[in-house]
Amino acid sequence: MKLDKETLVKQRFWILLGVFVPLVLIVLLVLSASVSGKIADERKAFEDSQKALSGINNPKNVKFIEILNKKKTTLSDQKDVVWKDAWQTQDGMMSWPKFSTPGMQQQLTRAYFGEEIPDRDRRYYGDTAYKEYVPEVYRELQDHLSPVELKDGWDRLFRYVGKEDERGKWHTTPPTTEECWLAQEDVWVQRELALVIKSALDALAKFKPAGTAPKVEGAVAQYRLQNTNWELNLVLERNEARQLVVSPKSTLKNINAAKRTLLLGRGKQPGVKLRLHQGGIRADVVIEGEPVAWDKTAEFKKTTRIDNLDPSKPLDVEQVFDWYTSPIKRIDDIQLSYRSHRIFNLPLTFRQIGKKEEAVAEAPAASSSAGPGMPGMPGGSSMGGPSPMQGLGGKGPGGSDKVVNGTPNGLDRDRYIEVTNQVRRMPVAIVTVLDQAYIEDVLTAFANSRLRIQTTQSHWQHVHDIKPSVSDDNSSDQPGSSDDNRRTPMPGMSSPGGRSSPVQGGPAGAGSKFPPMGGSMGGPPKGGSAIGAIPGPDGRPKGSSAGPAGMPMSKPGGNTAPAMPGMKGGPSSKSGFPDPSADLAEGDEDDPNLVELVVYGIASLYERFPPPKPDTGATTEAPK
Repeated sequence: MKLDKETLVKQRFWILLGVFVPLVLIVLLVLSASVSGKIADERKAFEDSQKALSGINNPKNVKFIEILNKKKTTLSDQKDVVWKDAWQTQDGMMSWPKFSTPGMQQQLTRAYFGEEIPDRDRRYYGDTAYKEYVPEVYRELQDHLSPVELKDGWDRLFRYVGKEDERGKWHTTPPTTEECWLAQEDVWVQRELALVIKSALDALAKFKPAGTAPKVEGAVAQYRLQNTNWELNLVLERNEARQLVVSPKSTLKNINAAKRTLLLGRGKQPGVKLRLHQGGIRADVVIEGEPVAWDKTAEFKKTTRIDNLDPSKPLDVEQVFDWYTSPIKRIDDIQLSYRSHRIFNLPLTFRQIGKKEEAVAEAPAASSSAGPGMPGMPGGSSMGGPSPMQGLGGKGPGGSDKVVNGTPNGLDRDRYIEVTNQVRRMPVAIVTVLDQAYIEDVLTAFANSRLRIQTTQSHWQHVHDIKPSVSDDNSSDQPGSSDDNRRTPMPGMSSPGGRSSPVQGGPAGAGSKFPPMGGSMGGPPKGGSAIGAIPGPDGRPKGSSAGPAGMPMSKPGGNTAPAMPGMKGGPSSKSGFPDPSADLAEGDEDDPNLVELVVYGIASLYERFPPPKPDTGATTEAPK
């Protein structure tokens, strides 16, 4: 075959194929010879490393352990810092009655929770001290809360030993150490919950600085202050006798957030009463007149002597409430170990006090079934809370009053949802009647309590026919926050809370474990309040005045339509407040702004810091 250009072009495929195949074979031979050795070396190195690691049981090296130990120490120290701070807010809350043994009261006040109490002192506690202590504490608390009332009195509202038969009576004596501590804990927590309401009232009464007041001719001092409802322009001047007086040029301006018309006095109190403080000196000023529309101003119109006050120094001012002017009217119920729907799935447990072998076995976990409820919320009502007829009996919605794990004298051991070496967490609930404009203030005070309460749920509904239960002749001397109430500070009194907290929940029913009562003075149930009422066919209590979504309805036996603007007992057409043209001297108009607020939370009761040493005899272990 002739090898020329034409042949090369024509046979180019076969020529190239003949050259390519040998080249590929050469490359493959070279690769197999050179790479296989490297692969073998890598395999051998891997197998050697695997063999070396298989003999190591603890992979932590010294540096790794040192870093973790340092982190553990830091976290432990921070835990103690938080514990110490939390305990310091509650230090002094554990008050005790006087004992026959000298120094025992002070010793128990400084003791660790659950510390052993000698037999002699336990016997005196059961026979004498507790009987005297309970009425003394709760009567003092009731006076301190004035003008806020306790529904049916303190002896029906609070929980204590012997409530069902004879106050302070222990059926088995002497009470055990555990019973002494649990009985006292009931007093401490209930007192703190009631003081939440007092704290909210104090915050509402307090006037705070609000900038510089406009200059008034002849004034020796001026103060511009505000509380929730009023802006006060207080002018001090000298009269002809050179005495210091509150000038009639002083003014009070309505700054109510809801733009309501505000009354200058109602019921037994003829006007808005202000109390001026400067150190231990105080003076009262009363402003009388016609109702004040929103953004309008009322003048004092008369002078008031305020001897001994120094106009060059700051002045504290607070509003003095009586029952009619108080934003908070009544406490209807307080419950301990009461779980809301949102935490009803958490079983109650106890705190070990005394030797383990003497402790009663923990009761079975409470059933979380409490009737139909919202998805994901056991036993919840359609409005986010228990239905009105359930009340606050038992240990939660649908619960029972029966004590499963009780002491010999019937004190319930199962009262906490969590117990640790640092804290005992107790679910609590409170029912109060107040003006709906101040729901946020009560929720804020609840959260700011030194019990460090975590609010879990709250709801409200309108109520009617709320009247004072006692004569109001002397209540005008009870301020929201006065020297009267501070001259003998109660053990464990909490400071006033702040303001502004979002309202949780919405309109819903709530009640009390007590039998239905009529007005504050008793009698057949009156419409409006769902407290302890029997449910009707529509699911609301019979005679309930709460309509759909909490809409206020008329009184039983009256027109079934809601109270209309301008009607007595209903809001005025502009202000939302009872018609100012009504007879205000009666002091018994049905306030359409009153609601029953139910708040649930988890109170944290901290153990004393620093923790006890092992040989102190105190027990801080959580139940196993």
